[in-house]
Amino acid sequence: MLSFLGTLGIGAFALVVYWGLQYTTATNNLMMQGAMPSMILLLSTVIFRDRITIGQLAGTLVSLAGLLVIVAQGSLANILAMTFNRGDAAALFGVFLYSLYSTLLRKKPAIHQLSFLVTLFAVGAASIAIPYLLEIAHGHYMAARIEVPLAILYVGIFPSLLAYFFFNRSVDLIGVARASIYMNLPPVFGVALAILLLGEHLAPFHIAGAALVGAGVFMATRREDEPPAAGRVETVAVEAASSPR
Repeated sequence: MLSFLGTLGIGAFALVVYWGLQYTTATNNLMMQGAMPSMILLLSTVIFRDRITIGQLAGTLVSLAGLLVIVAQGSLANILAMTFNRGDAAALFGVFLYSLYSTLLRKKPAIHQLSFLVTLFAVGAASIAIPYLLEIAHGHYMAARIEVPLAILYVGIFPSLLAYFFFNRSVDLIGVARASIYMNLPPVFGVALAILLLGEHLAPFHIAGAALVGAGVFMATRREDEPPAAGRVETVAVEAASSPR
């Protein structure tokens, strides 16, 4: 299971998403990733027969609507004008891979989070070693510029190491259904950072989209009528049994 999760959630997902970004825009990629919370809910229902609450379903749809408002800059014409290619197909396949990884997290062995993370990234790195060597064999090398190692360091620490650690832990604590809805927040954070760091201007559609995403997260994460997350009780019991007296 550790090997499967590492290959699925680290190796295959990263390979597919970064490959797809060579052929599509970041906006289109963002639209594909907006389907992740819905796909996780669907896979949880199909694989583990989880019950989806009305709040989770409504919150997912409202957040998705807010995401579309931000991506389309408040214009339906912008969505209709988008074209889809193999890069978009790759992004959507990557969403499926990560959704499956997220859904299967409850099946991981009861080991320490850091041990799990180390194993996860070791397996993931090994699984993309062959594609990387094939790229080198075809004459594709990293550019000898200072920006390259800095970019790798940033991606390795923040979107990878820390992001996976916090997400994996959140699935243990609140279940994958509630944790997945927060995946609609990166566009909101991205807009805020672009305004603060890049000098971009705040537009009304930013506010409307962020409000919808926030409302959706609130609706989906309310505890009212929430079914217990499968695997959560078991995880807590294991942690309690293994904690020092």
